[in-house]
Amino acid sequence: THAPRPRASGFCPGARGRGAWVVPTEAGLRLGEVHDENARALGGVAGHAGLFATAVELARFAQALLEGGGGALSPAAVRALLAPQTAGLNERRGLGWCLYDPRRPPAGAGDLWTERAFGHTGFTGVSLWADPAPERRLIVVLLTTWVGGGAELAALRARVHNAVVGSLKA
Repeated sequence: THAPRPRASGFCPGARGRGAWVVPTEAGLRLGEVHDENARALGGVAGHAGLFATAVELARFAQALLEGGGGALSPAAVRALLAPQTAGLNERRGLGWCLYDPRRPPAGAGDLWTERAFGHTGFTGVSLWADPAPERRLIVVLLTTWVGGGAELAALRARVHNAVVGSLKA
């Protein structure tokens, strides 16, 4: 397997992001401008916000993680990213990832994943969930521009994830 080759992914796409793959998340924002005010204050590049990508590229990145790094990261790095780091707290988290807990499913994840699943959501409505369990090997990418959707957005994400995962339970 080879490392994913991003074509559009990155921070601060500006003019190169104009076109079919970048949409503004809110009225008044220019295309290719991060929505998060803190990330914007940092020049559009921050660890918690500002990455622009297509669904295909996000799926490729998740596939690399499912493959133990896929050449982009070492298997040890992937194990560290997906190892529980929050023992004793109310939610299971890895390094940058929400880890699925069937006893207390994360908001918007749905309730049909295996305990090996991991995901990440964004304020503007995006989500990426993946399940490395051998019987699944599943990736779900949802890109929306639903800023501040709150509980309604979490419910939509859960319905989408459950519909996809549930379709595999034949």
